[in-house]
Amino acid sequence: MSKRSDLTGQFFGSLEAVRRVDPINGVSRWDVWCHKCNSGLKTVNQRDLQSQRYTTCGCGKKKDIKGQKFGRLIVFVRPTTRLTAGQAG
Repeated sequence: MSKRSDLTGQFFGSLEAVRRVDPINGVSRWDVWCHKCNSGLKTVNQRDLQSQRYTTCGCGKKKDIKGQKFGRLIVFVRPTTRLTAGQAG
């Protein structure tokens, strides 16, 4: 049996471990709070926290590319829907 570690109050990037939640299939899980964007509680596996696999809630993934050039194309606005192959814009 592995020793339970208390991660309460520890930071992993911008994520703070708030409380332990019930394990699923024997895997310890923690509710974490993102101090970068205050998005609310997310549940993360303890192993992923300690290995620094997750250091944010994903809030930094959306990058604003408005005004950037890609070849001869210039981005004016971020689309609200995604086009798939075969759809006309």
